[in-house]
Amino acid sequence: MPARFDGKVALVIGGSSGIGLATVRGLLAEGGRVVLAARDAARLAAVGQELLGAHQGRVAWVNGDISELGEEEVCRGDRDALRPARYPGDQLGLQLYAGHRGHDRGRDRRGDPDTNARGPLLAARAASRAFGPEGGRIVTLSATAARRGRPHRSVYAATKGAVEAMARVLAVELAPRKITVNCVAPGLTDTPMLGGDRDDPNRTRQVPMGRLGRPEEVATVVLFLASDDAGWVTGQTVDATGGYGL
Repeated sequence: MPARFDGKVALVIGGSSGIGLATVRGLLAEGGRVVLAARDAARLAAVGQELLGAHQGRVAWVNGDISELGEEEVCRGDRDALRPARYPGDQLGLQLYAGHRGHDRGRDRRGDPDTNARGPLLAARAASRAFGPEGGRIVTLSATAARRGRPHRSVYAATKGAVEAMARVLAVELAPRKITVNCVAPGLTDTPMLGGDRDDPNRTRQVPMGRLGRPEEVATVVLFLASDDAGWVTGQTVDATGGYGL
């Protein structure tokens, strides 16, 4: 049987580490072609070269910070990265993007609205322009914070709530063009984003399943929503939390 992403091209913003990188690896393993985008140029190049060595001709990368770009720049970047000449014969099939956790030692970062809310909106608009008549998939990352009150998370929670609201609206707007828009809300996941919390046993006690999630476990949910199997799913937020937040 053909792999789920044969003939598909994905742009993964935030694809050089954590859940984004796990998603990239899953896409490549199932036949997809992937453009990675990230802010850390050195890390992005190192990861891109590693993946290109294992998946010749199916990996490209673009360095940039979506929070600092205007809409026209994002759209132009998408067109340049995903133009048919880059991958002859393939159709642009999906776009995925992530944000950052947005707090540090109990204090919300000022840049959160640009990265976590404005960035996904610009990326979604750019994707909607890039998709052809065959449609496509837009998947972004939300967080349980969008629906669960916790101290010192006001800005972060607000940005993630905005992402979920945006997905519902865009799902309705883009449905006539066969484009689905969904979110995945990870729980406590073992990525660099957790910082020192990765080794705090008190954090895992908050998870009914008693451990941190693995990036690959969240990526499997992203990959489902990005696949043709999820063609009838849109405007949804799917939790991948091990029960965290229930």
